[in-house]
Amino acid sequence: MKSKSIIDYCNKLILAPMVRGSLLPMRLLALRYGADLVYTDEIIDLSMLQTTRRVNSVLGTIDFINEDSGCLLFRTCPAEKQKLIFQIGTADPQRAIQVARMVQNDVSGIDINMGCPKPYSTSLGIGAALLSNVNVAKKIVQGLVENIDLPVTCKIRVSDDIEQTLNMVKDFETLGVSAIAVHGRTRRQKSFEQVNKDAIRKIAESVQIPIIANGGSLDIKHFSDILKFKEDCGATSVMVARAALQNLSVFRKEGTIDVQDVITEYLKLCADFGHPWSNVEYCLRKMLLPLGKVEKSPIGNDFVAAESLEAFCDIWNLGDYCRDKQSEYKSKGLQDVIVSPPRGINTPLELILAREEKCSEKNIIHERMQYKRKLFGCYSIPKSILYGYCGRNDIPTPTYDTTRIDRQFYCIITVRDKQYTSVLLQKDERYAQQAAALVCCYHLGLYDEDFLVSIGCLYKRCDMVSASKL
Repeated sequence: MKSKSIIDYCNKLILAPMVRGSLLPMRLLALRYGADLVYTDEIIDLSMLQTTRRVNSVLGTIDFINEDSGCLLFRTCPAEKQKLIFQIGTADPQRAIQVARMVQNDVSGIDINMGCPKPYSTSLGIGAALLSNVNVAKKIVQGLVENIDLPVTCKIRVSDDIEQTLNMVKDFETLGVSAIAVHGRTRRQKSFEQVNKDAIRKIAESVQIPIIANGGSLDIKHFSDILKFKEDCGATSVMVARAALQNLSVFRKEGTIDVQDVITEYLKLCADFGHPWSNVEYCLRKMLLPLGKVEKSPIGNDFVAAESLEAFCDIWNLGDYCRDKQSEYKSKGLQDVIVSPPRGINTPLELILAREEKCSEKNIIHERMQYKRKLFGCYSIPKSILYGYCGRNDIPTPTYDTTRIDRQFYCIITVRDKQYTSVLLQKDERYAQQAAALVCCYHLGLYDEDFLVSIGCLYKRCDMVSASKL
């Protein structure tokens, strides 16, 4: 077996993979404050396989960009390479290997996400769903260990049956994983529930490989708390998520610093790397959360009104710094990169791609459509249009099957034995049904394509960038 000792996972402080919370500026700042390793957020294989690797000579970064949508999916830089672990969301061994090969020259380790309990992951058979499909999980581990010359790790959650978890981690150890991160809650437990430190300890005692304890943010406020959590769990290392998101200086051995100073350093890094303002807003809200609701603070009005990185920098007296960086990059020919679908589309790009693949497999007619109530009059609402069409043509009344995914919804409509759906999630059940009806009406010729694109309800692959300008 190949040596996988590029990274030593013993006695390490680690920034956990967090959706929207583990992007480049946060990772670099965590390393600056004392983190030994940083993980990317979960990047789903289907989404990653749609990207092309580009060297960004202006920013000094490596960018993986979806050529169809123009979206930036993953960005890294040489400064973090030796301490960066790339986390894959996958349910397929071959796709996992393909993705790992794409990034193996830009990272120092590969992690398999087996811990995310969110429906958008588990509905695809990834994340915590793999804990119930151990045979597939083992095939993914084995495929990566045997085909990738980098350390391979897993991030899991404990199960209700501790023996089941123990057997699983022993199997992973036998297959050659370099370490296992264990979140001490089950997939059904919430973040406010107490973490099971005893379960992590039992797992650590059952194997020889490093065990990384995760889930202790409720008890972590200072550097000493990280060490205590490590000791309480009997673990080799500690992975910190929410506590780090609120104040990354928790990794400082010298002690935490004021969150306002953390924000200043964070915003400078965001300006340095042209980071998207939407993610900046998300991270700033998390940092400011312990101080109270940002809308009620002295900066509330400015914060709510901010819709650019420059505007956020102005609040913290870094506007000139940001503008100088933007001017410098523009003079060097740096093009703006869309880092997410247009505003108003809340479905993660990887979930869009995965749902499109599933719909194709099941012969469900699908489109990227968003229902916007204000754009349709009382007599042009999709369900009403479809109902009238069916009545005039003696077609049975359509049936609607609606599913909830993490506080959002999608619907599959059946008309004359054909099924239709929008792969974009909607804000409530009624909108999901309208979106599905809109897809059906579009394919029946009841709505004109140019009209739907012009009002921002229909997004083709090539329109995901231009739609943001409508």
